[in-house]
Amino acid sequence: MVSKLNRLYEIETDLNRLQKAINDNEKTFLPLMRELFPVTFMQKYTKFSSIDSFLEESPWDFSSKEAFEDLADHYWDEFINENTDFNSWEEMMTVGLNKWLNKKAEHLTFLIKES
Repeated sequence: MVSKLNRLYEIETDLNRLQKAINDNEKTFLPLMRELFPVTFMQKYTKFSSIDSFLEESPWDFSSKEAFEDLADHYWDEFINENTDFNSWEEMMTVGLNKWLNKKAEHLTFLIKES
């Protein structure tokens, strides 16, 4: 039971870290993107092998979270639509986040089944 509670705490910690990075921590912007969009995700759903190459090949500067936020949504959505299986950034983010959450839930399910 303790191991299940520890895993739940780890998932909650991961979610809190994710929320903090989304909200205000520029230093974790790229690591967060790598976590939400691992190589397997990028190779399956985009024309790129990684989130790094995806951002580098775009015509914009993504050296900071602010630069990313300043990009007009319709330009970014157009790039997403042309280079991925998604119609918009929101759709890509939703799928990436759902896959990330499902992966976390699978670990928890495994721990529950073990006991």
